[in-house]
Amino acid sequence: MDAEWSLATTEQKLVDAIVSVVGGRIARETITSQSRLIDDLSMSSIELLKLMLACEQELGVSPADDDDLAETLSTVGRAAKALHALRRSAARVPT
Repeated sequence: MDAEWSLATTEQKLVDAIVSVVGGRIARETITSQSRLIDDLSMSSIELLKLMLACEQELGVSPADDDDLAETLSTVGRAAKALHALRRSAARVPT
């Protein structure tokens, strides 16, 4: 796991995962840090579950690993910050 990824890289990988999950229903260029996953992007509960699995595969951590899942998944920016923090924490834990 590359703990040195920037927050911007984490957010870009999250956007990639969102686009992958929604299957072209949402154009990549319309997704911003302020985009709300449910209200703005109209992601269903199944799509949110698929997004968590995609994050686990792409980033090595899942939004479900955060203590406040509803807050974490409120916007793309909040999700990216939470995932970035989780990645940094995971990198510090000795295996």
